[in-house]
Amino acid sequence: MNISEKIHQMQNVFHHINDGHPIHDLMLGLRLMTATMLFSAAVFLPIQPPRIYSDAEESLLMASAASVETDKRSMQPIFLRESAAAFLAVLLLIRAAKAEPFLTEALKTASGSLYRLCGLENRLKSRKSLARKIRDDAASDNIPLTDAAADVSDVLRYTMVADEKNYGQMVRDVITALRRQGIRILKFRNAWGGKFYQGINVKLLTPDGMKAELQLHTPQSFDIKERSHVFYEIRRSAASTAEEIKKAIADSIAINSLVRVPQGAMSITCPA
Repeated sequence: MNISEKIHQMQNVFHHINDGHPIHDLMLGLRLMTATMLFSAAVFLPIQPPRIYSDAEESLLMASAASVETDKRSMQPIFLRESAAAFLAVLLLIRAAKAEPFLTEALKTASGSLYRLCGLENRLKSRKSLARKIRDDAASDNIPLTDAAADVSDVLRYTMVADEKNYGQMVRDVITALRRQGIRILKFRNAWGGKFYQGINVKLLTPDGMKAELQLHTPQSFDIKERSHVFYEIRRSAASTAEEIKKAIADSIAINSLVRVPQGAMSITCPA
């Protein structure tokens, strides 16, 4: 009997145990302990370079996380929710690691000689930040952690920069080049003229189904975005006081007002 058959046999045993039977509580406890150990391994073991899992293994890992999410609803242990979010973050990073070489090369090709990719060292979101986002999104939207994880679109994130005079052309060239390589545009948001952020954000989907984010900036708007990030962190932190948030909002608006908007940038739409 192979491993899959053994797992299936054990599942059948679990399904035939009545919910009110004492063994049910014991088996649930054992399942939770096993899941916790798996999650702990995922959290504390190094993930660089991440292991490349097969599609079948990814499905099994996701099913395990969903199972713990279901058990968590009845028992409400906070540590399980945090561990599940961390586990899902690692799973997303594993998937992102498989898609990253193709997407990075596609963007390098799209950048050509006129445009520049910035911040490539930060193209993968950190595990800690990703786990926090999954927890926060699940709580704010009242959805399972697995659904929140599936909605994350910036595990992989990139920034392309062009001089102000070439900015509009960059948008057209880059979008066209990415489409030629089989990358879909899920969302195109023009935020030029915004109070807290100025630039264009594009949500991408690779041919193998990995979501990613691309920001299109000028050198100055990118610099100010980086400098204003500290205010963004204060605004979203649950530990910030009302006064700190108020000041961060004012500081963010003030620094973003310094951005020079390239001519015609506010009217740019997604190239057809």
